[in-house]
Amino acid sequence: MYLESKSPLCRRPELVPADPFWMATVGYNDYRSEGQRQAARSIVTAPPGATLLVSLPTGTGKSSLAFAPALMASQVIGVSVVVVPTVVLALDQERRLQEMIKERGERPSPSGRYAYIGDMADEEKEAIRDAIRRGEQRLLFTSPEALMTSLAPALHSAAQAGHLRFFVVDEAHIVDQWGANFRPDFQAMTGLRRTLVDQSAPDVAPVTVLMTGTLSPSAAETLYRLFADGGPSTDGRPFRIVSSSRLRSEPEYFMSCWPSDERRMEALREHLLHLPRPAVVYVSLPEQVDQVRRAMTTWGFHRHAGVSGRSRASERREVVNGWRTGTGATRYDIVVATSAFGLGVDVSDVRAVIHACEPETVDRFYQEVGRGGRDGCPSVSCLLLTRPDRKIARRLGLPKLLKQKAEGRWDALLVGARQLPSMRLRLDLDTRPPNVTMEGPTNRRWNVALLSALARTGVLDLIASGWGEAQEEVTLDQAEVRRYLEISRRREIDWAAYLIERQRILDASRDGLNALRIIESGRRCVGDVLRDWYSFDRPFGSAGVTRSCRGCPACRRANAPPSEGLAPLPPVADWPVRTSGIGSPLHALMPHGRLTVLVDTGDEVPPARLARRVLKQLVVAGFSHVLDVTGDITDQEWLELQDCAGPRPLIRSIAAPSPLDPPVPTVALLAAGTKPPLDLADWFDYYPALVLVAPTKLTAPGRPHVAWSDLHQPCVTHTRLREDL
Repeated sequence: MYLESKSPLCRRPELVPADPFWMATVGYNDYRSEGQRQAARSIVTAPPGATLLVSLPTGTGKSSLAFAPALMASQVIGVSVVVVPTVVLALDQERRLQEMIKERGERPSPSGRYAYIGDMADEEKEAIRDAIRRGEQRLLFTSPEALMTSLAPALHSAAQAGHLRFFVVDEAHIVDQWGANFRPDFQAMTGLRRTLVDQSAPDVAPVTVLMTGTLSPSAAETLYRLFADGGPSTDGRPFRIVSSSRLRSEPEYFMSCWPSDERRMEALREHLLHLPRPAVVYVSLPEQVDQVRRAMTTWGFHRHAGVSGRSRASERREVVNGWRTGTGATRYDIVVATSAFGLGVDVSDVRAVIHACEPETVDRFYQEVGRGGRDGCPSVSCLLLTRPDRKIARRLGLPKLLKQKAEGRWDALLVGARQLPSMRLRLDLDTRPPNVTMEGPTNRRWNVALLSALARTGVLDLIASGWGEAQEEVTLDQAEVRRYLEISRRREIDWAAYLIERQRILDASRDGLNALRIIESGRRCVGDVLRDWYSFDRPFGSAGVTRSCRGCPACRRANAPPSEGLAPLPPVADWPVRTSGIGSPLHALMPHGRLTVLVDTGDEVPPARLARRVLKQLVVAGFSHVLDVTGDITDQEWLELQDCAGPRPLIRSIAAPSPLDPPVPTVALLAAGTKPPLDLADWFDYYPALVLVAPTKLTAPGRPHVAWSDLHQPCVTHTRLREDL
């Protein structure tokens, strides 16, 4: 019997008190996890032009990581753009944002629209582009294809005017998986993003945020190569990783291999008769979608739909709306689909995911399994295999990258290139070397793959393309490679580096399929294989993933109980220290980054009220982190403090300092009658600047007869602080 939400194995939310900026923008009094809190703090404390790669488990609120910082930064003026892989996801995010803005009474964008997609009316598109130029389009969800074509001029204008705040890539692992093949604008947009950052003034350059729920070493390496402008060091534009991922604990895994496709179809029928729903059946090819649906109809299943690369965007939206609960009566229990379906869409109660195919990599398998149980309830993953599946998986998964003929193709592309006034080169993708006979889309794909691999070595940027907005919803079986691509050369080509990158891409693909086949064999726990696959340590950052497994062939054979690992708790990203936001009068009072403000308890006003007044003064003066030692400040008071900070995000902590706190200018509030912590003098070492607000009678820790002010200067009274500020 399926217990659903009554199961003792359901994942429960790990709520953490929210920061004031989070409450003021998205309206939540809690973060969904400590990892979400650390990621949010890392985003809002990032310096201009920085890049942050965020890896959080599915279902822990990555969408809000885009909403909150963007809404906070655009209170007066500002534009943030979020690149998403599918039209369905763009519209889903727009719906959520519209509801949030209405509930919160936030200032809407002029058009009221927040998704820019290919089939919008021309008037709506022009209204959005005008709002971007004026800095009034607070947040926009779009595809890389639209970004690279009709949106690009408006974004250039916004960057030059200093209006761009955040450049966000949702489901960022797709840059690695799709960007070198059938949707090259996923990779080409990195050149546009670099140009937008360069066009912005250094003190207002947009922060880049790359968000994903599955971060393999290959994906991390690719994102670093394409987005790390200044390397991982504090020089230039820093690149950091914040990872707090754990494996999904909801799915229980079942594997089986069948001697023929006919026998697999019989097994699929039995699975569908007994598994809980809603359910997804994944296949690899569009014709398999049609084949499975015809069989399901003969079996008596009628509430089903199909999605493949042949499906139009409107059809995809209709399927998601008809499948999703919470929007009225559902029309479908089962969706049969190829790989891109469901990516990032918030359908939380999927109970079964069946693969009637072999996915081409372990990444695709795990991402699709993750569409089930997003609400924390148990789900089922069934992998139904046949031997011919292996040939299809190899064909779909192995990238096509030239080796010996690469230089000849490059030389031919240069000969036929057109020099543009912008110093870019416009390449004709129909170009082919004299010894190559292939023509049309196949030849173009070989050229695109070569240029994508070269871009990953850092010798050039893919800047713009002839792909139109109509390509924003395609999948591999539908993609059309158009004729022209613009590039910007950064340095001379190192063909040895190209061959190394080519081998890295091929090895990652082969390793991903091999890892999946270890899972298929049942010899090792699925949780162990996935933990090893998604954990890495590189010079530019690391990610450690904890093992979870509700059940798999290896664990059932060993009678191993279900296990759920805890997500690692990372510190806030160690951005270069900045104290420039603190006003000069306060800088003069604390030349070495430390100051104690003594609240005179002899006044008629209660000490707690005086301390709150001092706190507001310091927040207005530029402090962005408040350490409330006793936890006495109420949620309403936190919101009032955020109002004092304006568009600058305010962060709160409770109790003593922690290495996990953000390294930003901080105020620590000690209440009257508080016994001084023994390590109070060490608190100043945690932050680049710290103001301690304490009662006048504060004594030195462990020395009750010695006043704090006698040993720890500089100290000022609250009246002196008020006069100086």
